[in-house]
Amino acid sequence: VKPVGGAFRFITGGARKRAYRITTPSAALSVRGTMFDVYIAPNGTEWLLLHVGSLEICDTRSQTQPVCRVLNNPCEVMRISPDTNF
Repeated sequence: VKPVGGAFRFITGGARKRAYRITTPSAALSVRGTMFDVYIAPNGTEWLLLHVGSLEICDTRSQTQPVCRVLNNPCEVMRISPDTNF
């Protein structure tokens, strides 16, 4: 899945977790028994809201080793700005 704008909710199913590949303009998302929302604003700012499970977010804009963060608490939110690293 490669969303470039708008909002969507992702809920994992019965497939192996490695079967899911989600990339946004700024990040790659790894899912782990997860339900989460993504909103990509017209200015490129991304918002991720975790409902269930765990979500690893890696900055794909890095020229070196990507920086990754993990959301693992329900209702945890992450904002990714298009002009700054996270």
